[in-house]
Amino acid sequence: MSLLPVLAVAAAGALATLALRGRRRAGTIAGLAAGVALLVALAVASPGEPLALGGGALALTPYARVLVGIALAGGLLVLVIDRLATWEPAAPATLLVAATGALLALGVAGALTGILAVGGTAAVSAAVALGAPATPLGVRALARELRGVTLAALVGITAVALAPEEIGGLAVQPQVAGLAAVAAGLALGHRFGAIPLHARVARLVDAAPASALPALLALLPAAWAVVLLGWGPDTLGPVRPVLGWDGTLLVAVGLATLALGTIAALAQDDVLRIAAYTVVLDAGVVVLGFASLDPAGRDALRAWLVPFVASRTALIGWAIAFRAAFGTLRISEARGWLRRAPTLGAALVAIGAAAIGWPGLLAWDARLAVLGAATAGPALVVGSLASLGTAVALARIVGAGLGRPEPRVAAAPGELARVPAGLRAAARAFRAPGARRGAVLRVASREARPLLELNRTPLRALVVVVLAGLALLAAAGAFGVAGAAAGPDVGLPAATAPGLEPTVVPAEPTPVPGAPSGAPGTTPGGG
Repeated sequence: MSLLPVLAVAAAGALATLALRGRRRAGTIAGLAAGVALLVALAVASPGEPLALGGGALALTPYARVLVGIALAGGLLVLVIDRLATWEPAAPATLLVAATGALLALGVAGALTGILAVGGTAAVSAAVALGAPATPLGVRALARELRGVTLAALVGITAVALAPEEIGGLAVQPQVAGLAAVAAGLALGHRFGAIPLHARVARLVDAAPASALPALLALLPAAWAVVLLGWGPDTLGPVRPVLGWDGTLLVAVGLATLALGTIAALAQDDVLRIAAYTVVLDAGVVVLGFASLDPAGRDALRAWLVPFVASRTALIGWAIAFRAAFGTLRISEARGWLRRAPTLGAALVAIGAAAIGWPGLLAWDARLAVLGAATAGPALVVGSLASLGTAVALARIVGAGLGRPEPRVAAAPGELARVPAGLRAAARAFRAPGARRGAVLRVASREARPLLELNRTPLRALVVVVLAGLALLAAAGAFGVAGAAAGPDVGLPAATAPGLEPTVVPAEPTPVPGAPSGAPGTTPGGG
C-alpha cells in the first residue's frame, strides 16, 4: 500500500469526525474508529518508490510511518482517557487532521512543499481545536496561532529560497547561508516554543481542549522539524566551515531555552502547564540539533523526536487523568495525591524515564548525540545538565504526592475496582440452582453503566499505564526507530527523490579566511 491509500483513509476519517463532532456518542465512536483504521493502514502499508506527481513526488517513508503511527496510537489513548473523564468534541478531529497533514508533509518531495503542507495543517488543526465553540479566549489563541503559523511558514520559505535545495545557488555565499540558517532555526524554534518565542504554548494550553494538545504541541512541531532537517544539513552543511555568527546565535538560543525552560516548568503549579513547558524546554534540543547542520546530528535528532512525541503525549494524558481523579490541575491543591493514586505515580515515573532515558537507551543516547554535534566543552556540560529539566519538573510533582493528603485528595475515589450492589446480587442469582438466567443477564446488562461509572478512575489509570508503556517502548528504540531515522529517504528532499535530481551548477571554490589557496580549508561552492 502506498501513501495515497493511507492518506485517503486518514482524510476520510478526519472528515467523518469533523462532521460528527457535535454528537457525543457518534463523534466518539467515529473518532476512535477512524484512528484505529488509520493505524491499521499504516501497519499494513509498505514504504516503496516515490510516486511522481507532476513535477514532484509522494511516498510513505519508514520514518513517517513510525513517527505518525506512535503519535496516533498515543493520541487515541489520550482520547480514551479524556472520554472516561469528560467529552471534548474537537479533539478527535484535531488528531486526525494533524496525522493526515503530517503524513503529507513528511511524504512530499522538497522543503518548500513540505513547509506549505505542515503550515497549512497546523493552521487547520488550530482552527478545528479552537474554532468551536468560539469563546473569546479561544478566538484570541486561534488568531495568535494563525499569525504564528503564517510567520513561521513565510520565514521558512524565505530561508529555503535564499539557500535553494538545488546545489550551486546562493547557498555558496556564507552571509546568505548564515541568514538562511538563522531564519529556519528561529522558525523551527517558534513552532516548538523556544524561549523567547514560547507565548503560543501558554495560550494553547489555556484555550485548547487538553486532549488536542498532543497533536498541537508535539506531533505538528515534530513534523516541522523533520521537514527543515531534511533540507538544512544537506543544503547548508557544505558551507558550514565558513559560518560562525549564525551557529553561535542558534546555539545560544538553544542553551538558553534548555535552562530557562527548566526554570519556567518548575515555576508552574498547573500540571498541564508543566507538561507544556517541558515541550518548551526540549525546544532547546531541537534548535541545537538544527544549529549543528550535521547529518549525524540530524539523524540523532530525528530518532529523539519519536520518544519526545510519545512521552509528551503520555504526560498530557497523565495530566488529564490527574485532573479527573482530583478535580484540579494544581499541585498545591492535591498534595498527598500519591497515596490515593499509586498507579498514576508509577506511570509518571515511567513517563519521566521515557522522556529522559538512561545510558544505553535510544532517548538518552540520541539526545546526547544531538548536543554533542552542536556544542563542546562547557557548553556541552551546561546543555547536558539543563536537558534533564523534565526529570526535575516531574520529580517535583511526585514530591508533592508524598505526605498527608489534602481534604480534596482524601475525598477522591481510589484506584481499586468496585462492583455495584445490583451486579453482585445478579451474580449470586446467576449461580443459584434453577435460576432464570435470561432474566439475570438482563439485570446484569442494566448494571453495566453503573459499573463503568464506579470504575472510571481505575480505568483511566490503566490506560495511562498503557500510554506510559508505549512511551517507554519508543524511548527504547522499538518499532525500528533508529533505522527509520537514519534512512536516506526521510523527508524526501528534492535533491534525492528519484526523477527529481537537480542540475548542479559548478561554482568556484569559496576560500576560508586565513586558509592558503588549494588548502583543505577551502569549501567547494556547490558542497
